[in-house]
Amino acid sequence: MLLELFFLVSAAFLPTNARQWSTSDQCPTSIRTTVPGGHYDDRYTDSETRRTRPPNFGTMRSVHSALLKCPNLTSLDLRVTLLGCSEWPDLWNFPFNVEGGDRYPPLKKLRLEGYSFDEQPGRGVGLKNSDEFYGAWLPERLFDWWRSGNMQKYFQYKSLSAEQRDKTNLELWFDAMDWSQIETLGLLDNRGQHHFMDKAPRYLKSLRSLEIWGGWRGSNNTVAFVTNLEPNSLTNLTWIGGWETNDLQSILESHGQSLQHLEIRDPENDRQLTQAFEKDQLLLLSQIAPSLKHLSLNIRRNGTWPFESFSIIASSPSLETVDLWLDITSDCQRQKPQMYSVAYMKWEREFRERNESIPCQGEDRFQQPFLNESSALEVFKHMRNAKSGEQLRKVTFWAGDWSRSWDGPIYIEPWIEGRSAKVVCTTEGMVEGEAWCTVEDGGGYWKNRARWSEEELEEFDRLDLMT
Repeated sequence: MLLELFFLVSAAFLPTNARQWSTSDQCPTSIRTTVPGGHYDDRYTDSETRRTRPPNFGTMRSVHSALLKCPNLTSLDLRVTLLGCSEWPDLWNFPFNVEGGDRYPPLKKLRLEGYSFDEQPGRGVGLKNSDEFYGAWLPERLFDWWRSGNMQKYFQYKSLSAEQRDKTNLELWFDAMDWSQIETLGLLDNRGQHHFMDKAPRYLKSLRSLEIWGGWRGSNNTVAFVTNLEPNSLTNLTWIGGWETNDLQSILESHGQSLQHLEIRDPENDRQLTQAFEKDQLLLLSQIAPSLKHLSLNIRRNGTWPFESFSIIASSPSLETVDLWLDITSDCQRQKPQMYSVAYMKWEREFRERNESIPCQGEDRFQQPFLNESSALEVFKHMRNAKSGEQLRKVTFWAGDWSRSWDGPIYIEPWIEGRSAKVVCTTEGMVEGEAWCTVEDGGGYWKNRARWSEEELEEFDRLDLMT
Protein backbone atom coordinates (compact mmCIF):
# COMPACT_ATOMS: atom_id res chain seq x y z
CA MET A 1 0.00 0.00 0.00
CA LEU A 2 2.81 2.41 0.92
CA LEU A 3 4.60 1.59 -2.35
CA GLU A 4 1.46 2.33 -4.38
CA LEU A 5 1.00 5.63 -2.51
CA PHE A 6 4.62 6.58 -3.28
CA PHE A 7 4.10 6.09 -7.01
CA LEU A 8 0.82 8.03 -6.99
CA VAL A 9 2.43 11.00 -5.21
CA SER A 10 5.51 10.86 -7.47
CA ALA A 11 3.35 10.86 -10.60
CA ALA A 12 1.78 14.14 -9.52
CA PHE A 13 5.15 15.86 -9.87
CA LEU A 14 6.14 14.34 -13.21
CA PRO A 15 6.09 16.62 -16.28
CA THR A 16 3.02 16.45 -18.48
CA ASN A 17 3.66 14.78 -21.82
CA ALA A 18 3.41 16.84 -24.96
CA ARG A 19 0.41 16.12 -27.14
CA GLN A 20 1.16 13.27 -29.52
CA TRP A 21 0.31 13.40 -33.19
CA SER A 22 -3.06 11.88 -34.05
CA THR A 23 -4.85 11.06 -37.30
CA SER A 24 -6.85 14.32 -37.02
CA ASP A 25 -3.64 16.38 -37.32
CA GLN A 26 -2.05 17.63 -40.54
CA CYS A 27 0.20 15.10 -42.24
CA PRO A 28 3.95 15.78 -42.29
CA THR A 29 6.19 14.98 -45.24
CA SER A 30 9.09 14.02 -42.97
CA ILE A 31 9.52 12.91 -39.36
CA ARG A 32 12.63 13.30 -37.23
CA THR A 33 12.14 12.27 -33.62
CA THR A 34 13.44 10.53 -30.52
CA VAL A 35 11.19 8.10 -28.67
CA PRO A 36 10.43 8.74 -25.85
CA GLY A 37 9.89 12.42 -26.54
CA GLY A 38 7.97 15.44 -25.32
CA HIS A 39 8.84 15.03 -21.64
CA TYR A 40 11.74 17.20 -20.58
CA ASP A 41 10.75 20.45 -22.27
CA ASP A 42 7.22 20.25 -20.81
CA ARG A 43 8.44 20.50 -17.23
CA TYR A 44 8.63 24.30 -17.44
CA THR A 45 6.09 24.93 -20.21
CA ASP A 46 2.70 26.42 -19.43
CA SER A 47 -0.47 24.59 -20.43
CA GLU A 48 -1.49 27.13 -23.08
CA THR A 49 1.83 26.75 -24.90
CA ARG A 50 1.49 22.96 -24.76
CA ARG A 51 -2.04 23.21 -26.18
CA THR A 52 -1.13 25.43 -29.15
CA ARG A 53 2.24 23.91 -29.96
CA PRO A 54 2.33 21.45 -32.90
CA PRO A 55 1.98 17.83 -31.76
CA ASN A 56 5.11 15.76 -31.53
CA PHE A 57 6.06 12.20 -32.35
CA GLY A 58 7.23 11.02 -28.94
CA THR A 59 5.79 7.51 -29.09
CA MET A 60 6.18 4.65 -31.51
CA ARG A 61 2.40 4.43 -31.81
CA SER A 62 2.12 8.05 -32.97
CA VAL A 63 4.84 7.55 -35.61
CA HIS A 64 3.16 4.33 -36.72
CA SER A 65 -0.19 6.11 -37.06
CA ALA A 66 1.36 8.81 -39.24
CA LEU A 67 3.01 6.25 -41.49
CA LEU A 68 -0.33 4.50 -41.94
CA LYS A 69 -2.27 7.68 -42.70
CA CYS A 70 0.11 10.00 -44.58
CA PRO A 71 0.83 8.93 -48.18
CA ASN A 72 3.20 11.87 -48.83
CA LEU A 73 5.64 10.95 -46.06
CA THR A 74 9.04 10.42 -47.68
CA SER A 75 11.56 10.63 -44.81
CA LEU A 76 11.83 9.06 -41.35
CA ASP A 77 14.68 9.65 -38.89
CA LEU A 78 13.88 7.70 -35.71
CA ARG A 79 15.85 7.07 -32.53
CA VAL A 80 14.42 4.68 -29.92
CA THR A 81 16.21 4.74 -26.58
CA LEU A 82 16.16 4.87 -22.79
CA LEU A 83 16.56 8.49 -21.69
CA GLY A 84 18.04 9.01 -18.26
CA CYS A 85 17.17 6.28 -15.79
CA SER A 86 13.42 6.07 -16.28
CA GLU A 87 12.21 7.48 -19.61
CA TRP A 88 11.37 4.31 -21.55
CA PRO A 89 9.86 4.17 -25.05
CA ASP A 90 6.32 2.84 -25.30
CA LEU A 91 7.59 0.21 -27.77
CA TRP A 92 10.95 -0.75 -29.33
CA ASN A 93 9.40 -1.22 -32.78
CA PHE A 94 6.23 -0.49 -34.73
CA PRO A 95 3.02 -2.33 -33.74
CA PHE A 96 2.22 -3.94 -37.08
CA ASN A 97 -0.94 -5.96 -37.48
CA VAL A 98 0.32 -9.54 -37.26
CA GLU A 99 -2.37 -10.63 -39.70
CA GLY A 100 -0.90 -8.24 -42.30
CA GLY A 101 -2.66 -5.52 -44.25
CA ASP A 102 -0.77 -2.46 -42.93
CA ARG A 103 0.49 -0.09 -45.63
CA TYR A 104 3.25 2.49 -45.28
CA PRO A 105 4.19 5.07 -47.94
CA PRO A 106 7.32 4.25 -49.98
CA LEU A 107 9.99 6.18 -48.03
CA LYS A 108 12.97 7.69 -49.82
CA LYS A 109 15.05 8.28 -46.69
CA LEU A 110 15.13 6.07 -43.59
CA ARG A 111 17.42 6.39 -40.57
CA LEU A 112 16.91 4.12 -37.56
CA GLU A 113 18.67 3.93 -34.20
CA GLY A 114 17.76 1.52 -31.42
CA TYR A 115 14.93 -0.15 -33.38
CA SER A 116 14.22 -3.82 -32.64
CA PHE A 117 14.11 -5.73 -35.94
CA ASP A 118 14.16 -9.38 -34.90
CA GLU A 119 11.36 -9.50 -32.34
CA GLN A 120 8.62 -12.02 -33.11
CA PRO A 121 5.31 -10.58 -31.85
CA GLY A 122 3.81 -14.00 -31.14
CA ARG A 123 6.52 -15.10 -28.74
CA GLY A 124 5.99 -14.90 -25.00
CA VAL A 125 2.24 -14.23 -24.97
CA GLY A 126 1.08 -17.69 -23.91
CA LEU A 127 -0.03 -18.39 -20.35
CA LYS A 128 2.93 -20.68 -19.71
CA ASN A 129 5.33 -17.92 -20.82
CA SER A 130 4.17 -15.47 -18.19
CA ASP A 131 6.59 -15.35 -15.25
CA GLU A 132 4.92 -12.40 -13.54
CA PHE A 133 2.13 -14.47 -12.02
CA TYR A 134 4.01 -17.77 -11.71
CA GLY A 135 2.73 -19.77 -8.74
CA ALA A 136 -0.46 -17.73 -8.40
CA TRP A 137 -3.87 -19.38 -8.16
CA LEU A 138 -4.93 -20.49 -11.70
CA PRO A 139 -8.10 -18.31 -11.93
CA GLU A 140 -6.01 -15.31 -10.87
CA ARG A 141 -3.39 -16.12 -13.52
CA LEU A 142 -6.09 -16.47 -16.19
CA PHE A 143 -7.63 -13.13 -15.21
CA ASP A 144 -4.26 -11.34 -15.32
CA TRP A 145 -3.42 -13.05 -18.64
CA TRP A 146 -6.67 -11.67 -20.07
CA ARG A 147 -6.17 -8.22 -18.48
CA SER A 148 -2.67 -7.89 -19.97
CA GLY A 149 -4.04 -8.46 -23.47
CA ASN A 150 -1.79 -11.46 -24.04
CA MET A 151 -4.71 -13.90 -24.03
CA GLN A 152 -6.32 -12.13 -26.97
CA LYS A 153 -2.98 -11.97 -28.80
CA TYR A 154 -2.35 -15.65 -28.15
CA PHE A 155 -5.58 -16.79 -29.80
CA GLN A 156 -5.06 -14.31 -32.65
CA TYR A 157 -1.62 -15.80 -33.34
CA LYS A 158 -2.95 -19.35 -33.07
CA SER A 159 -5.34 -18.63 -35.94
CA LEU A 160 -2.54 -17.53 -38.27
CA SER A 161 -0.64 -19.70 -40.70
CA ALA A 162 2.75 -20.94 -39.49
CA GLU A 163 4.50 -18.70 -42.02
CA GLN A 164 2.69 -15.55 -40.85
CA ARG A 165 3.02 -16.47 -37.18
CA ASP A 166 6.80 -16.82 -37.45
CA LYS A 167 7.42 -13.45 -39.10
CA THR A 168 9.67 -10.99 -37.32
CA ASN A 169 8.85 -7.32 -36.97
CA LEU A 170 11.19 -6.60 -39.88
CA GLU A 171 9.40 -9.10 -42.12
CA LEU A 172 6.06 -7.50 -41.26
CA TRP A 173 7.62 -4.15 -42.26
CA PHE A 174 8.77 -5.68 -45.56
CA ASP A 175 5.14 -6.63 -46.22
CA ALA A 176 3.87 -3.15 -45.29
CA MET A 177 6.21 -0.98 -47.40
CA ASP A 178 7.89 -0.84 -50.79
CA TRP A 179 11.56 -0.82 -49.74
CA SER A 180 12.77 -0.59 -53.33
CA GLN A 181 12.22 3.20 -53.23
CA ILE A 182 14.70 3.86 -50.40
CA GLU A 183 17.65 5.90 -51.64
CA THR A 184 19.24 6.87 -48.29
CA LEU A 185 19.49 4.44 -45.36
CA GLY A 186 21.02 4.81 -41.89
CA LEU A 187 21.40 1.95 -39.39
CA LEU A 188 22.73 2.96 -35.96
CA ASP A 189 23.18 0.28 -33.29
CA ASN A 190 19.78 -1.31 -33.77
CA ARG A 191 18.60 -4.41 -31.96
CA GLY A 192 18.77 -7.31 -34.37
CA GLN A 193 20.71 -5.26 -36.92
CA HIS A 194 22.35 -8.51 -38.09
CA HIS A 195 18.86 -9.79 -38.94
CA PHE A 196 18.21 -6.71 -41.07
CA MET A 197 21.51 -7.17 -42.91
CA ASP A 198 20.71 -10.80 -43.65
CA LYS A 199 17.26 -10.09 -45.07
CA ALA A 200 17.24 -6.60 -46.57
CA PRO A 201 19.69 -6.44 -49.54
CA ARG A 202 17.27 -7.91 -52.12
CA TYR A 203 14.67 -5.24 -51.24
CA LEU A 204 17.00 -2.21 -51.54
CA LYS A 205 17.01 -1.71 -55.30
CA SER A 206 17.43 2.10 -55.30
CA LEU A 207 19.87 2.53 -52.42
CA ARG A 208 22.59 5.09 -53.12
CA SER A 209 23.65 6.36 -49.68
CA LEU A 210 24.30 4.04 -46.71
CA GLU A 211 25.26 4.92 -43.12
CA ILE A 212 26.14 2.20 -40.59
CA TRP A 213 27.11 2.62 -36.94
CA GLY A 214 28.08 -0.28 -34.75
CA GLY A 215 28.87 -3.92 -35.22
CA TRP A 216 30.97 -6.59 -33.57
CA ARG A 217 34.47 -6.87 -34.91
CA GLY A 218 35.16 -10.32 -36.35
CA SER A 219 31.56 -11.51 -36.02
CA ASN A 220 29.29 -9.05 -37.84
CA ASN A 221 27.78 -9.39 -41.29
CA THR A 222 28.12 -5.77 -42.41
CA VAL A 223 30.58 -6.56 -45.21
CA ALA A 224 28.26 -9.26 -46.55
CA PHE A 225 25.37 -6.79 -46.43
CA VAL A 226 27.29 -4.12 -48.37
CA THR A 227 28.61 -6.57 -50.96
CA ASN A 228 25.16 -8.16 -51.44
CA LEU A 229 23.73 -4.84 -52.61
CA GLU A 230 23.61 -4.14 -56.34
CA PRO A 231 27.28 -3.85 -57.46
CA ASN A 232 28.57 -0.29 -57.87
CA SER A 233 25.27 1.18 -56.72
CA LEU A 234 26.46 3.15 -53.66
CA THR A 235 27.72 6.69 -54.12
CA ASN A 236 27.97 7.44 -50.38
CA LEU A 237 29.08 5.03 -47.67
CA THR A 238 29.63 5.78 -43.99
CA TRP A 239 30.69 2.97 -41.64
CA ILE A 240 31.61 3.94 -38.09
CA GLY A 241 32.71 1.25 -35.64
CA GLY A 242 32.94 -2.52 -35.99
CA TRP A 243 35.01 -2.78 -39.18
CA GLU A 244 38.34 -4.47 -39.84
CA THR A 245 41.08 -2.90 -41.93
CA ASN A 246 40.93 -5.73 -44.49
CA ASP A 247 37.22 -4.93 -45.09
CA LEU A 248 38.20 -1.97 -47.24
CA GLN A 249 39.21 -4.10 -50.22
CA SER A 250 35.91 -6.01 -50.24
CA ILE A 251 33.93 -2.77 -50.11
CA LEU A 252 35.92 -1.12 -52.89
CA GLU A 253 35.72 -4.19 -55.10
CA SER A 254 31.91 -4.05 -54.81
CA HIS A 255 31.30 -0.29 -54.97
CA GLY A 256 34.62 1.40 -55.78
CA GLN A 257 33.57 2.44 -59.28
CA SER A 258 30.54 4.35 -58.00
CA LEU A 259 31.70 5.68 -54.60
CA GLN A 260 32.07 9.44 -54.35
CA HIS A 261 31.95 9.82 -50.56
CA LEU A 262 33.58 7.27 -48.21
CA GLU A 263 33.75 7.55 -44.43
CA ILE A 264 35.13 4.52 -42.61
CA ARG A 265 36.48 5.14 -39.13
CA ASP A 266 36.27 4.37 -35.42
CA PRO A 267 35.41 6.80 -32.62
CA GLU A 268 38.31 7.17 -30.21
CA ASN A 269 38.23 5.63 -26.75
CA ASP A 270 40.92 6.07 -24.13
CA ARG A 271 41.47 2.36 -23.49
CA GLN A 272 43.00 1.27 -26.80
CA LEU A 273 44.63 2.71 -29.89
CA THR A 274 42.20 3.41 -32.71
CA GLN A 275 42.81 1.18 -35.74
CA ALA A 276 43.92 2.73 -39.03
CA PHE A 277 44.64 1.52 -42.55
CA GLU A 278 48.11 0.43 -43.63
CA LYS A 279 49.82 2.06 -46.62
CA ASP A 280 49.06 -0.81 -49.01
CA GLN A 281 45.39 -0.59 -48.09
CA LEU A 282 45.34 3.17 -48.68
CA LEU A 283 46.76 2.58 -52.15
CA LEU A 284 43.51 0.80 -53.06
CA LEU A 285 41.69 4.13 -52.95
CA SER A 286 43.42 5.48 -56.05
CA GLN A 287 43.43 2.07 -57.75
CA ILE A 288 39.80 0.98 -57.30
CA ALA A 289 37.85 4.18 -56.46
CA PRO A 290 38.42 6.52 -59.42
CA SER A 291 35.46 8.81 -58.66
CA LEU A 292 36.08 9.37 -54.93
CA LYS A 293 35.67 13.06 -54.05
CA HIS A 294 35.55 12.91 -50.24
CA LEU A 295 37.35 10.62 -47.78
CA SER A 296 37.04 10.41 -43.98
CA LEU A 297 39.26 8.01 -41.99
CA ASN A 298 41.46 7.48 -38.93
CA ILE A 299 45.14 8.38 -39.11
CA ARG A 300 47.72 7.35 -36.51
CA ARG A 301 50.51 9.60 -35.32
CA ASN A 302 53.04 8.94 -32.58
CA GLY A 303 55.37 11.87 -32.18
CA THR A 304 55.53 12.61 -35.93
CA TRP A 305 53.09 12.97 -38.78
CA PRO A 306 52.72 9.97 -41.15
CA PHE A 307 53.60 11.97 -44.26
CA GLU A 308 53.90 8.88 -46.44
CA SER A 309 50.29 7.97 -45.70
CA PHE A 310 49.22 11.53 -46.47
CA SER A 311 50.98 11.33 -49.85
CA ILE A 312 49.20 8.08 -50.70
CA ILE A 313 45.82 9.61 -49.81
CA ALA A 314 46.63 12.66 -51.95
CA SER A 315 47.45 10.43 -54.92
CA SER A 316 43.74 9.73 -55.45
CA PRO A 317 43.12 11.92 -58.53
CA SER A 318 39.46 12.84 -58.00
CA LEU A 319 39.76 13.57 -54.24
CA GLU A 320 38.84 17.14 -53.26
CA THR A 321 38.11 17.08 -49.51
CA VAL A 322 39.41 14.92 -46.64
CA ASP A 323 38.48 14.46 -42.97
CA LEU A 324 41.33 13.11 -40.82
CA TRP A 325 40.42 11.63 -37.43
CA LEU A 326 43.24 11.66 -34.88
CA ASP A 327 43.57 10.09 -31.45
CA ILE A 328 44.09 12.63 -28.70
CA THR A 329 45.10 10.17 -25.94
CA SER A 330 48.80 9.37 -25.42
CA ASP A 331 50.10 5.85 -24.83
CA CYS A 332 50.97 6.55 -21.19
CA GLN A 333 47.46 7.92 -20.52
CA ARG A 334 45.94 4.70 -21.87
CA GLN A 335 48.05 2.66 -19.43
CA LYS A 336 46.41 4.32 -16.43
CA PRO A 337 43.42 2.70 -14.71
CA GLN A 338 40.00 3.89 -15.82
CA MET A 339 39.60 7.55 -14.86
CA TYR A 340 37.43 8.26 -11.78
CA SER A 341 37.37 4.58 -10.80
CA VAL A 342 38.38 3.19 -7.40
CA ALA A 343 41.41 1.57 -9.06
CA TYR A 344 42.47 4.98 -10.41
CA MET A 345 42.16 6.61 -6.99
CA LYS A 346 44.26 3.87 -5.39
CA TRP A 347 46.83 4.11 -8.18
CA GLU A 348 47.31 7.85 -7.63
CA ARG A 349 47.36 7.51 -3.82
CA GLU A 350 50.21 4.97 -3.99
CA PHE A 351 52.43 7.50 -5.75
CA ARG A 352 51.59 10.24 -3.28
CA GLU A 353 52.27 7.96 -0.31
CA ARG A 354 55.74 7.23 -1.74
CA ASN A 355 56.26 10.97 -2.34
CA GLU A 356 56.72 10.24 -6.02
CA SER A 357 55.47 12.32 -8.91
CA ILE A 358 52.38 10.93 -10.61
CA PRO A 359 53.43 9.92 -14.12
CA CYS A 360 51.85 11.10 -17.36
CA GLN A 361 50.51 14.46 -16.29
CA GLY A 362 49.84 17.70 -18.13
CA GLU A 363 50.84 17.67 -21.79
CA ASP A 364 52.14 14.08 -21.55
CA ARG A 365 48.53 12.88 -21.52
CA PHE A 366 48.05 13.94 -25.14
CA GLN A 367 49.42 12.55 -28.36
CA GLN A 368 51.93 14.59 -30.32
CA PRO A 369 52.26 16.48 -32.60
CA PHE A 370 49.59 18.66 -30.97
CA LEU A 371 46.87 19.80 -33.32
CA ASN A 372 46.93 23.54 -34.03
CA GLU A 373 47.05 25.93 -36.99
CA SER A 374 50.75 25.46 -37.72
CA SER A 375 50.86 21.66 -37.45
CA ALA A 376 47.69 21.30 -39.56
CA LEU A 377 49.05 23.72 -42.17
CA GLU A 378 52.19 21.61 -42.48
CA VAL A 379 50.09 18.57 -43.35
CA PHE A 380 47.75 20.52 -45.64
CA LYS A 381 50.61 21.96 -47.68
CA HIS A 382 52.24 18.54 -47.94
CA MET A 383 49.05 16.95 -49.22
CA ARG A 384 48.43 19.74 -51.73
CA ASN A 385 51.99 19.40 -53.05
CA ALA A 386 51.60 15.62 -53.36
CA LYS A 387 48.15 15.86 -54.96
CA SER A 388 47.54 14.49 -58.43
CA GLY A 389 44.50 15.27 -60.54
CA GLU A 390 41.94 17.58 -58.91
CA GLN A 391 43.21 20.18 -56.45
CA LEU A 392 42.74 19.40 -52.74
CA ARG A 393 40.39 22.12 -51.52
CA LYS A 394 39.82 21.26 -47.89
CA VAL A 395 41.18 19.07 -45.08
CA THR A 396 39.42 18.94 -41.71
CA PHE A 397 41.30 17.57 -38.68
CA TRP A 398 39.26 16.02 -35.87
CA ALA A 399 40.98 14.96 -32.63
CA GLY A 400 39.51 13.29 -29.55
CA ASP A 401 35.91 12.74 -28.53
CA TRP A 402 33.24 13.89 -30.97
CA SER A 403 30.54 11.48 -29.83
CA ARG A 404 27.03 12.53 -28.82
CA SER A 405 26.65 13.57 -25.19
CA TRP A 406 25.51 10.69 -23.00
CA ASP A 407 21.79 10.84 -22.19
CA GLY A 408 21.27 7.35 -20.77
CA PRO A 409 21.41 6.05 -17.18
CA ILE A 410 24.04 7.16 -14.68
CA TYR A 411 27.57 6.16 -15.64
CA ILE A 412 31.20 7.06 -14.98
CA GLU A 413 32.45 9.29 -17.75
CA PRO A 414 35.75 8.26 -19.39
CA TRP A 415 38.78 10.54 -19.31
CA ILE A 416 38.40 11.39 -22.99
CA GLU A 417 34.83 12.64 -22.76
CA GLY A 418 34.60 16.22 -23.97
CA ARG A 419 38.29 16.45 -24.89
CA SER A 420 38.41 17.36 -28.56
CA ALA A 421 39.84 19.71 -31.15
CA LYS A 422 38.96 20.67 -34.70
CA VAL A 423 41.07 22.49 -37.29
CA VAL A 424 39.84 23.31 -40.79
CA CYS A 425 42.29 23.98 -43.61
CA THR A 426 40.85 25.25 -46.86
CA THR A 427 41.61 27.36 -49.92
CA GLU A 428 37.93 28.00 -50.57
CA GLY A 429 37.24 31.75 -50.61
CA MET A 430 40.86 32.52 -49.80
CA VAL A 431 43.34 34.74 -51.59
CA GLU A 432 47.11 34.28 -51.64
CA GLY A 433 48.66 35.10 -48.27
CA GLU A 434 45.52 34.52 -46.16
CA ALA A 435 45.57 31.95 -43.35
CA TRP A 436 44.47 28.59 -44.71
CA CYS A 437 44.00 26.83 -41.36
CA THR A 438 41.70 27.86 -38.50
CA VAL A 439 41.10 26.25 -35.11
CA GLU A 440 37.33 25.95 -34.80
CA ASP A 441 37.22 24.04 -31.51
CA GLY A 442 39.51 23.02 -28.66
CA GLY A 443 42.37 25.44 -29.17
CA GLY A 444 45.28 24.69 -26.80
CA TYR A 445 43.51 21.57 -25.48
CA TRP A 446 46.79 20.10 -24.17
CA LYS A 447 47.24 23.08 -21.79
CA ASN A 448 43.81 22.90 -20.20
CA ARG A 449 43.55 22.21 -16.50
CA ALA A 450 42.93 18.61 -15.38
CA ARG A 451 39.31 17.75 -14.57
CA TRP A 452 40.23 16.95 -10.93
CA SER A 453 42.92 18.86 -9.04
CA GLU A 454 45.21 17.40 -6.38
CA GLU A 455 43.08 19.16 -3.74
CA GLU A 456 39.94 17.47 -5.05
CA LEU A 457 41.63 14.06 -5.02
CA GLU A 458 42.75 14.62 -1.44
CA GLU A 459 39.15 15.45 -0.57
CA PHE A 460 38.10 12.07 -1.97
CA ASP A 461 40.70 10.48 0.32
CA ARG A 462 39.31 12.34 3.30
CA LEU A 463 35.80 11.15 2.51
CA ASP A 464 37.17 7.60 2.29
CA LEU A 465 35.93 7.17 -1.27
CA MET A 466 39.10 5.35 -2.27
CA THR A 467 38.64 2.22 -0.22
